[in-house]
Amino acid sequence: MATDNLPSRGSDPDTSVAAAQTASHHAPIVRDVVLRIMQEDGPLTHDELIGKYHRLVVIEPETPRASDSGIRTRLSELRRAGLIAKDTEEGVSTFGNRAKRWIAVDPDAPAPQPAAAPDDDPVSAALGEDDIVRSDPQGNGDAGGDDEA
Repeated sequence: MATDNLPSRGSDPDTSVAAAQTASHHAPIVRDVVLRIMQEDGPLTHDELIGKYHRLVVIEPETPRASDSGIRTRLSELRRAGLIAKDTEEGVSTFGNRAKRWIAVDPDAPAPQPAAAPDDDPVSAALGEDDIVRSDPQGNGDAGGDDEA
């Protein structure tokens, strides 16, 4: 997942273009750090991820600084790559609002199998069609057995 150049407009000042070039250089590193945080500490809301990222910058000074929006963008890239998914439970934002939680997923893991529907009968599924005695669909009381008349 390479991001060679982050977008900038032709009308942007030189400083914005330079910032986009610097950010594009750091984006793969930031993306790897975001994935590591999600793998170690997830599921997390955006706010929780951003807080953990900024704490990591203090603890590990070699970690590149990133803006809140840059961290969210890297998480979104990881989601599009299939490495992050929305969690089934919601979290709470720093403002106390409901927030999505995100979780790291193993792209090589087999997909979860759906639970059997309540009307599925595992015993019937194991039997052959000839082993199953069915009631007479016309309602004659004949269950499909042999007639001894």
